[in-house]
Amino acid sequence: MDSLVVRIEHDAESDKADYVWVTYLKKGKIFRIRARSVVAASGSFMSHRIVKALPADYADAYKSFFFSPVLVVNVAVTSWKFLDKLGITACRWFKGFGFSCNIRRPMVIGDYQPPLDPNKPAIITFYVPFYYPGRPVKDQGKKGRLELLSTSYRTYELKIKDQMVELFGKTGFNPDKDIAGIILKRWGHAYVNPAPGFYFGKDGQSGPREIIRKRFGRIAFTHSELNGYQHWAGAVAEGQRAAKQIMDVL
Repeated sequence: MDSLVVRIEHDAESDKADYVWVTYLKKGKIFRIRARSVVAASGSFMSHRIVKALPADYADAYKSFFFSPVLVVNVAVTSWKFLDKLGITACRWFKGFGFSCNIRRPMVIGDYQPPLDPNKPAIITFYVPFYYPGRPVKDQGKKGRLELLSTSYRTYELKIKDQMVELFGKTGFNPDKDIAGIILKRWGHAYVNPAPGFYFGKDGQSGPREIIRKRFGRIAFTHSELNGYQHWAGAVAEGQRAAKQIMDVL
């Protein structure tokens, strides 16, 4: 968990290689190990940089993976009675800061199953996308990451408080009394934006995701975004596919 892979490369041409070199950083030192095969399971925005000597079709395919950011805001509240009065645990809106929020269910561990009680503390998670209609998809991602990373915590704190007052103020919500803390997750490459041709290709050519799904010598790629949107089940399915591909060369 404390190691960062920085380079993956075959020991020879991919179709003649006997193993793969993996170079990684750990506690400020560089190490290199030899593997019979590798599953590159990081995001595609990383894999195409650390896997060396990629064929041209793989490199071109990776250029068609565009990403946009999302800000995830976890708000700790002393209670969520203001939501209970509305009879909801989640909601969505179409104007303002973000677009949806929901109560996080308390963690269940064995026989410990705390009730979802509106009179007790809870976490409400808000999701804030960044999109700019009319701009090219690649530019939207860049602009969104710049906005996401350059905006101060204080600014986001005020925005989320104002939004919560707008949504829940009429049911008694008071940010000074009801909010215990706010944690931001600035997710720079939150989700893939499939452009035309991503799924089924165009002009008679294979789609980018189908190219990346092909095994490259002793290296197989797996990213949740190969489905066109990220979710757990899709990530597991892609991982299984890559593992089976690697078994072919062991």
